[in-house]
Amino acid sequence: MPQTSFTMDLEQLKTNVIEAENAALCALQQVETVGDLERLKPEILGKKCPLRQLMRLLGQLDSGLRPAAGAVINEAVARVENAYEARLSDLRDAELETIVAWLSDTLTARDAAVLVRSNAEVAWLKARLKLRGIDAPVMTIHASKGREWDAVVLALGMRKPSETAHDALQTWYVGITRAKRQLLLTSVGLMPQALEDAWAAVRGGQATAAPQDGTFASRGTADVQEVGQRADAGT
Repeated sequence: MPQTSFTMDLEQLKTNVIEAENAALCALQQVETVGDLERLKPEILGKKCPLRQLMRLLGQLDSGLRPAAGAVINEAVARVENAYEARLSDLRDAELETIVAWLSDTLTARDAAVLVRSNAEVAWLKARLKLRGIDAPVMTIHASKGREWDAVVLALGMRKPSETAHDALQTWYVGITRAKRQLLLTSVGLMPQALEDAWAAVRGGQATAAPQDGTFASRGTADVQEVGQRADAGT
């Protein structure tokens, strides 16, 4: 088939950029869970997302206009990246609020602890628990080594960029095995597949879905230990 060549002016490119950016921002606002947000990221910020694809149209512009056009696209990408991080922060805060609600409603009379990935999360949760009158220990998973509680809320957190899947599962295994009776797992992002498979295999009729994406609750020492063992084997 014969190919049709055409040129694009800068104003038309700007219009396309605005449309792609608005579509991405609209999609971000419609996301209700962190898991869905992670699934959306490649569509709005990946190499083949509409905004980045517009870079291919620069060749249709006069060479003198290309630097300005490239800047327009890059600025739009940066705004979407900022909006993504802001939405992630909002959803993460909502997840931590769910943890606070669990402790307020069901765990105040138990021997319970909250384990998280970072010192920033420790400070955030401690402040909010104090406001609710909840005196439950909050610490990083690393700091919990060698200790146990009847009930543990384990916030898996997002895997660090420098962390391998194996290292992440080893860290989560430490957290899982701190619980003696009750374990509440919450995943800020997509539940690691090995851990998700292990959890699904042992939860049976005792587990119940909690009101946050990727979050589950279970009772029973055998369940707690087997989840950890199967997740470890999945690495």
